[in-house]
Amino acid sequence: MSGVNRQWNLPVVNAAHAGDDVQQPAEDLERSLAIDESANGHIPSDVLAEIFRYLQPPASYPYGAYAPREQPDLRDLKSAVLVCRAWRASGLEFLYRNPCIASARIIRSLTDTLMGNPGLATLIRSIIIPEFSPSRSDPFVHSGTLPPDNNLSSIMNACIHLHSVSISYSSSEPSARRQQSHIVFNLPNLTGIRRLCLSGYPSGTLRSLSFGPHSSLPRLEELYIGRVLDWLAPYPSLPSLHTLSLFNCEFHQGSPIPPNLTSIQHVVLARTSTHGDGQNQFDALNRLAHTLISLTISDWCTMNTPTIFDPSKFEKLQHLTLDLSAFLPNPWSTGQHPTLVFNQLPPELVTLTILVPINNILDADAKAVHLQESIRRTLRHTLQSGTAPIPFLKNIYIEGSISIWGSTKEKLTSWAKLRGIKATFYLEDLGSIRSHMDFTGIGRSRSSHLLSQDHGITSVLFGEAWQPTRSVVTSAEASSADHHT
Repeated sequence: MSGVNRQWNLPVVNAAHAGDDVQQPAEDLERSLAIDESANGHIPSDVLAEIFRYLQPPASYPYGAYAPREQPDLRDLKSAVLVCRAWRASGLEFLYRNPCIASARIIRSLTDTLMGNPGLATLIRSIIIPEFSPSRSDPFVHSGTLPPDNNLSSIMNACIHLHSVSISYSSSEPSARRQQSHIVFNLPNLTGIRRLCLSGYPSGTLRSLSFGPHSSLPRLEELYIGRVLDWLAPYPSLPSLHTLSLFNCEFHQGSPIPPNLTSIQHVVLARTSTHGDGQNQFDALNRLAHTLISLTISDWCTMNTPTIFDPSKFEKLQHLTLDLSAFLPNPWSTGQHPTLVFNQLPPELVTLTILVPINNILDADAKAVHLQESIRRTLRHTLQSGTAPIPFLKNIYIEGSISIWGSTKEKLTSWAKLRGIKATFYLEDLGSIRSHMDFTGIGRSRSSHLLSQDHGITSVLFGEAWQPTRSVVTSAEASSADHHT
């Protein structure tokens, strides 16, 4: 490694220049980590943590979208670590907490660094691999039998506190090989992870996902999958999984939702489709009617068989987000679309969100008009005093057409207020919209609403590290008799 500038080499305090990268002996690292915080120049440790957190580059990217090919710039953070021994002791955690591995060279660099300083591996909490490009030693994407990458396996073995892995796959290999590639997980040390994010390349061919026989992820709580073609059996054991998100996935065989998810509580289906021998995603979803707490269905959804979706059957559902696009014919597909029955709200519903397609078909398409009118009638019947029990409903957000909702908006808002419910309506004369830019108002309103929620399609970004907060709250909600109050 001499004479080569490595991204993950550890900076030392007495380096000749702030940008120098020099390996630090393991015993020096241990002494550095053990420095008493009184030596930090009288700066409280929580203030130092805020400084390093500000200097830390973003470790998350829009899920399912292009992730940067280059390693995040760590120069500012490294410079701060070089201020003094106390700052280095505090800053090492932020420097190595969420390494982004953007190339095979960085894998080798990080491996060499961890071999020279084993204590650093204990600081790593999540690993991010954006746009991973397959090679002959790729341990993830296999086209036939390929040897695993020993360097990446070594990193995974060394990271005893690893809880999140995020991988996005590149499509730079020839198309003939792409057609045969599928994601295979044979890496070590996955049994302790809590969050797994997998995303195919947005403009490339979808990949199949498979795990080894008898595989188990006993502590995995959150699974986010994007741009995947089929989830090949056998399914891994997922006894702790409470959140499943599928984005832009196609299933030609098997089930899009693994069976026997005993702990599942949150599901997101965004632009999913089933074809051929694949199990209808809504039939798979209906199996979870007795366990789900939050459900988001967005974008176009197509299926190989007709089905009916009735949210009132989900007896424990508290948070429901429906994009009406999912229940309209997909102009780019000849498949079936689900039929939405919206005659009654789920009995324990707390928040209801209705989104409209960002195009100008809602006033012209008879199906779209029917969907809005059925939702309006149900809300009118539900909100009128004494007509329906809705003891837990607290928040309603509706996007729609002025021609359908305009005459009843004020009444619905007034009735909701009498029941202690916040009702927000964003209505447009959708038939008069001429360009995509005219939907910026809806976009801002939607973004503001979704970001204010702690559930649904905006809750996690690709590469975002797992946090125990949501799991603790969810567990408390599930076990508390008065969780709605």
